[in-house]
Amino acid sequence: MTMPENNFNKTALKIKWRKTMSCDFWIQKKSKAREEHFCAGCRQKIEVGEEFLRLAGKNRGSFFSCKYHTECHEEEINIQKEFDLNDDEYMSLADIVYEYGLDEYSSCFSERVLKRLTALTKNDGDNNREGIKS
Repeated sequence: MTMPENNFNKTALKIKWRKTMSCDFWIQKKSKAREEHFCAGCRQKIEVGEEFLRLAGKNRGSFFSCKYHTECHEEEINIQKEFDLNDDEYMSLADIVYEYGLDEYSSCFSERVLKRLTALTKNDGDNNREGIKS
């Protein structure tokens, strides 16, 4: 499927068009944060001035939009592939930590992402989740 032609410059926006099995469509765009956001992968802050990845699209009839630290998104995709998780089993980095604990998968993450996920286990109450295994 090709991207429909509209009145905007795709190159200037640095938009990539993707088609996946579970998504009807989605786009991703790298941006520099002008305000504070939270990463959908590690659930930690994306600071002002930090580069991040914005994803938006339609999945099974519902529209979505989320933001990621660039490296969190890359590692989340790599883990899904490495463990052969299909679309129905897709888990964010934070969900993997909540479900399986950080120790079991710590070797899968870069130092920066591991630092964020370690902070996540220490801030359990701030994220309204129970049962984090460290």
